[in-house]
Amino acid sequence: MKKIMKRISGVLCALMVMFYLVGVYAAGIVERISETDTIPADYAWTFNDFDKAIPFGTDDLDLYSDNVEQNIWGPNWSSARVLDDSKKGTFGVLYTHVGYYEGQYIDLRMTVTDYTLNPDYAGVEANGYNTNQSIWVGTYRIGIQLAGAKEVKVKYEFFISGTNTPIEMKGYVTAHGLTANQYMTFYDGVEKVYLLEGNDHLSAEGTDTIVAANGPIGNIMNPIGMAMVLFNGKGFELSYGTPRDSNYIQFFAFVTQGLTKIEDTKPTKTSNKTNVGINEEFTFTIHHYVPGAFPKHYYSSYVFTDTLDSCLDVSDASQLVIKTLQGVDVTNKFNVSINGQTITATLKDVNDADFYGKEYEYNITTKIKSSCDLSKYENGITNVGQITIDGKTMDTNGAIIKYIPETVTVPATDAFIPLLISCIAALLILIGITGYYFANKRKQFKK
Repeated sequence: MKKIMKRISGVLCALMVMFYLVGVYAAGIVERISETDTIPADYAWTFNDFDKAIPFGTDDLDLYSDNVEQNIWGPNWSSARVLDDSKKGTFGVLYTHVGYYEGQYIDLRMTVTDYTLNPDYAGVEANGYNTNQSIWVGTYRIGIQLAGAKEVKVKYEFFISGTNTPIEMKGYVTAHGLTANQYMTFYDGVEKVYLLEGNDHLSAEGTDTIVAANGPIGNIMNPIGMAMVLFNGKGFELSYGTPRDSNYIQFFAFVTQGLTKIEDTKPTKTSNKTNVGINEEFTFTIHHYVPGAFPKHYYSSYVFTDTLDSCLDVSDASQLVIKTLQGVDVTNKFNVSINGQTITATLKDVNDADFYGKEYEYNITTKIKSSCDLSKYENGITNVGQITIDGKTMDTNGAIIKYIPETVTVPATDAFIPLLISCIAALLILIGITGYYFANKRKQFKK
């Protein structure tokens, strides 16, 4: 009897574990989120802006079946014809300087790794022309368009900018404009997919797929057509698709807006030099990422401040230049002032939609004053900046500048002159001595 009970207990435990695992598995990665929830700052980073888009593996053949010479998508897309499976994993785009993350500039490589063709494709009419069966990768924004492909799988990989060195990243992307039964499936690197509570337009299917209803959503920026994807790793994979066999162009892309509030991110500080001399200019750079947001999550105030050490020069508001990561000067979006050693930049318009979803660099050019007593700075001059959002202040790390004592270097031409004088003096002495002995010998001879 005991053996029977033991076996029954074992079976029950196994069933409980199985049901628990099935429940966990069924829950999947797709969850509902409220607009009042907050995404942790660890996932606040995203991408959409970039310096350059460098396509690879595309052929940019005429997109149109009647051999139209001009590609109307011109600067916006780079195309690859996909008549069979041979192009899988061979084409995509490298986007440079998509962001700054934990002290590193980041590049993003987007590769089309797989696709399913529509066997009944007959050409999509675009601006009066029929397109060839193609997949287009965005060169003006990070996106994909399909003509004659029902589904495409895309891999996004992160690298330290200018290298092939992968980097671990945490962040989010928000897919938008999902409609007409379009769907997305998520693979490696995707941790969570959030849909808004009460959103009946998007629904979960299985454990890793979301599907849009067939009804219209109006504006492609309507949140009901958005899914917020949290990723973690050196990259992530997902696929876009449509059940339609008809000849529609399918478009998929990201926006920086989150579906809910994202926790404020901490600023960081660097310097373009670590050792400087008196009156030698150098630049502090404070990096701060402002997450994308809808108006309901805009800031009520945003202020940058930096109080420089008394040994550092602060004399002109033009010493502060504010740029986006891609080098666009946005200093005019701020009121900049100087009070003693403190430089302050206050955002003029917190309702400026273009301010959100960008990485900012606050560049302060300064120098060590010649009047400074450097005896107390054996360990260098430490500087800390601040970002204050809605009254909450966050400090940067401390950037340290060390003073290099001046050394006197005598130019070769300057060193030659005293040497020449010394040689002439020695020669004159020698001539004097020789003349003296010669005169004495002459006197002796006369005697």
